[in-house]
Amino acid sequence: MEVLALLRCFSSFFLLRLSSIRMPSSAGSRGIV
Repeated sequence: MEVLALLRCFSSFFLLRLSSIRMPSSAGSRGIV
């Protein structure tokens, strides 16, 4: 099943989004690249 892959991708994206909101100065630059 691709549920695990989807969950992993979503989790990574969500974590990145949270990091960006917490530290848009560093995470924002790293998130885009």
